[in-house]
Amino acid sequence: MKPAIFRRHPPLSFIALVFVLVSILVAKGELSAAPITDLSATGLDANGDVQSDGGVDANYRLTWPSSAAVYKMPTAAVPTNWYTPTNDSAWIGLSSDGSTESAGTYNYRLDFDLAGFNPETAEISGSWASDNDSKIYLNGIYTGDYASHDWFDRLTTFTISGGFQTGINTLTFSVTNRSTSSTGLLVANLAGEAALVPIPRAIWLLGSALIGLVAIKGRLRA
Repeated sequence: MKPAIFRRHPPLSFIALVFVLVSILVAKGELSAAPITDLSATGLDANGDVQSDGGVDANYRLTWPSSAAVYKMPTAAVPTNWYTPTNDSAWIGLSSDGSTESAGTYNYRLDFDLAGFNPETAEISGSWASDNDSKIYLNGIYTGDYASHDWFDRLTTFTISGGFQTGINTLTFSVTNRSTSSTGLLVANLAGEAALVPIPRAIWLLGSALIGLVAIKGRLRA
């Protein structure tokens, strides 16, 4: 028969096992990858559906040369030599009617939030096309991703695995229009994931296990 003290209180080996299991739970919470849900293709409405022709894009904004809304380009206004997107993305531009624009650089920005994630583990990928050439910036830093001036007829893939920060991050597509002509941006297949930060409940359990271990050890010594 076990001593009376073990009938009243769990043995230290059991408490130690609980401690180990909870520690694993916390570690798993840190390492489990989850999708970054507010990444979006271009040309979508607030429900994630392709916007109607001339409608305001719900996720992207123009930040240079001025701050303004951008629009889903009307299908009839999209040049025939541009890439034809699937039904989960669309070309966006500076005007609701898809009219030509002056030569210059136009920055399209998407914000996404990494609150609750470990930014050091984040990675996003996607594909894009533009008229004319374009570069991608994450939080103001050039990622090295570039699309040539005549690649508007194809998608160029990209993957970004560094340079993220806690909280709000900005993904900027800087498009250069080389002459007064049609200009636009298409982003497709944009997705990403990152490890979650420790689960609060697991941290509470870990603290409870530690307190329990100390309390029972003290009783055993008494």
